[in-house]
Amino acid sequence: MSFLLAKSQENYHAISFLIDKECFAPAVHCGYYSCIQKIVYILKEYFTKEYNLGIESLKGGHGGRHKFYIDELSGRFSKDRGERRRLKTLLLQLRDYRIEADYHDTEITKDKVNKAHDYVKEIQRLIKKNCDI
Repeated sequence: MSFLLAKSQENYHAISFLIDKECFAPAVHCGYYSCIQKIVYILKEYFTKEYNLGIESLKGGHGGRHKFYIDELSGRFSKDRGERRRLKTLLLQLRDYRIEADYHDTEITKDKVNKAHDYVKEIQRLIKKNCDI
């Protein structure tokens, strides 16, 4: 198994554990990264040339890379336009929650973390359905 997929699984399992411990901000963080790690794996494994060309052209920090990952997978994801749009919307909403959880001076409530967890589960379901991972 790929180390990226293993990390993705670990972060996915961490969400429930952290929610149970009422560590809501880290749970959102782990949920987001479980999705990003799986996306990077898919792009590297199935779209190697496009991934390498795209990642080489990026400037700046990880925020630009994450946008690239989201845009790249969303564009190549499924023949179903609605599913592509749904995946991108969920990823962007989850990214916004992750930024809030990591960098903003705001409380991450149980409701917010549960919503983020729902996004993660739906993203993972869509990926599994379309990428057989």
